[in-house]
Amino acid sequence: MIYGLVSPPGRPLAARRRWVTTLAIAVPGLLVAVGGLGYGTKVVHYGRFGAAPAACDTIRPVIGRLGVAYDLRPTGLNRSCDLWLPPGAPGYTDAAKITVGFFPAEPRGWTSAPQVAGATLRDFDRGPLEPVAGIGDEAYARDRDLLVRVSNLLLIILVFPDPVSGPDQVRAFAEAVAGEL
Repeated sequence: MIYGLVSPPGRPLAARRRWVTTLAIAVPGLLVAVGGLGYGTKVVHYGRFGAAPAACDTIRPVIGRLGVAYDLRPTGLNRSCDLWLPPGAPGYTDAAKITVGFFPAEPRGWTSAPQVAGATLRDFDRGPLEPVAGIGDEAYARDRDLLVRVSNLLLIILVFPDPVSGPDQVRAFAEAVAGEL
């Protein structure tokens, strides 16, 4: 017998097939699991919104919830929209009645973007905030204004003095906008 030239006895064919089948199932399954975990971690850390949506385009489908036909006017950055009454409408003034703004938060260090957005929302203007249930992931009311978080996006609805739409209409509008996001 010559050492090194003799090969060990071969595995039975059934055992080899079982091994190949196990690898054929396990490797893609493992890759899918790792990919899903990576994607999930990205969404959880960075949030769903990389940029603010175009404000007027986002709220246009649900503007009827406010009960008044407002004219929508985008601001300079297009991430907020002023709602004006048309000239001649009851309660018309030469100023916006409501401003709706979208502001995405970004992660800070190990703090995820949704956590940063929530902290920003709770610290908004340091005024007294009343929690509001059922709107977005987190919502607060301050006087007539509503502050809403959806993932890492802040939705700020500022209602100016002498409002035309009532508080219930503004809340229904905020709920509809948060649902659209």
